[in-house]
Amino acid sequence: MNRGDYILATKWSDGDPGDHWAVGFFDHMLGERFIVVDSEGQPFRANGFRKVKKISTDRGAWVLAHAKEIELSGRSVWGWLRRPMNPKPSMSRSEPMNDGVAYLLRLKSLLDRDNMPLPRGIILTEKMYEDIEHAYPVAMLAGKYMGTKEEGEFGVFMGIRVYKEKE
Repeated sequence: MNRGDYILATKWSDGDPGDHWAVGFFDHMLGERFIVVDSEGQPFRANGFRKVKKISTDRGAWVLAHAKEIELSGRSVWGWLRRPMNPKPSMSRSEPMNDGVAYLLRLKSLLDRDNMPLPRGIILTEKMYEDIEHAYPVAMLAGKYMGTKEEGEFGVFMGIRVYKEKE
């Protein structure tokens, strides 16, 4: 690691998004910890970070643009480095996303940005519903309900009723 390298850094090696993490520049070592600074040379964390990885400026910009989604996801920050850096997904019904979790995170992000309330429920394709069920089984099972005959089965994820699309 060279001084000035652009890096992603996490407080702990597991990359828990609830713990301190940063995108910045490597400055120096403090014992076994990496000191990471912002563009003005100010350290993000005085005690440094335990794990870092050199990244491109494009990847760094992408991570920062998705910071809220990363923090809400509960998934390791390190896993987000493997995600494609495609343009942000469209929310239109004509261009469905394959990843139900990303779809709901993006929807929640847009609603939060515009200070709009969460919808009471949302209908997802069977694939997207199963994506969420697979990624967050505890959350979906904890909120597994049977609605009215017209509604059918639904789960609750991030406070939103998630219905499986009927054929």
